Amino acid sequence: MKLKRISAFLSTLALTLGLICLPAEAAAPKDGVYKATMLTHYINPDTGKPDDTGGSANAAMGEGMCRSAVAETCLVEVQNGQIWITARLLLQSSTNGVEFKLRTGSNKYSSAVAYDVTAEHSADDSVDYRFKVSSVNQTIKAAMYVGPMKRDVIWFMNVDPSSLVAGQGDFEPVIKPVAPKPEPDKPAPQPEKPEPKPEPKPQPQPEAKPEPKPETSVKPQKPAKPDKPAKPDKNEPSVAPDKEDPAQSVVSPDQSVEKPDQSVEADKSTEGDKSTESDKSTQTDSSADSSAETETETGEKGSMVMPIVLILVLVAAGTAAAFVVVKRKK
Repeated sequence: MKLKRISAFLSTLALTLGLICLPAEAAAPKDGVYKATMLTHYINPDTGKPDDTGGSANAAMGEGMCRSAVAETCLVEVQNGQIWITARLLLQSSTNGVEFKLRTGSNKYSSAVAYDVTAEHSADDSVDYRFKVSSVNQTIKAAMYVGPMKRDVIWFMNVDPSSLVAGQGDFEPVIKPVAPKPEPDKPAPQPEKPEPKPEPKPQPQPEAKPEPKPETSVKPQKPAKPDKPAKPDKNEPSVAPDKEDPAQSVVSPDQSVEKPDQSVEADKSTEGDKSTESDKSTQTDSSADSSAETETETGEKGSMVMPIVLILVLVAAGTAAAFVVVKRKK
């Protein structure tokens, strides 16, 4: 009883582990041709037991046999959502009766599917078998008759979806690889135009104020005082001009000679007066400026009086001479 319980427990554990390790269906890749890795299993992933007649005792030997009968690289072709797998089986000169069944549920498989032989390789004694699957990682139950063993050998295999790489390797795909469309020639990127930098605004400079020049104190020059006319001699008698008599207009030669002497004396007195006045004007101080206008008026009057005095003198001399001449005639 104990042995039966132990064997039942081990069978249940193996089945559970098989269900856990059973790969989920992977999404179909894009249309194209891919290389991938083919995984092999001697133990049924649903039951945990081998379906081969060799039994569990020879499980390790069975794993080695599966790996030696299947090439590690396979071909995956995808077109319009449909998937084809090309598996390469080895040791084909000693085998026959190859078949493939697809898993449809837990420990359920379809009948043997049709396949095509796409290539045979004598160098490694292999044959390429191409068949259709419903998903990339769908579990495949394979079987073939091995002549030296004189029995059928059964094992399981599936594609590792994480190993898909675009390409065909040394396989001969039926679907021609789609050449990538050449990208249209993109215009050469033009160098970005530098953004115009704002021109710096000239900062207003403070206006240079002219330095104040020291004011030079210029004293106003005193106006030159006009020369004062010669003052008339007070000793000379002032004779009022009378109407001249025609008889008195005759002047003797003697009197005409005396006239120059009198004019010379008058000039000398005038020069003496001018020198005296100029000396006095130089000795006057700034207080005499206020009386400049008064003196100017006086000078003008003096200049008008001098000619009159001379005329009166001449007239008086002429009258005296005429008077003498008249007396002599009488």
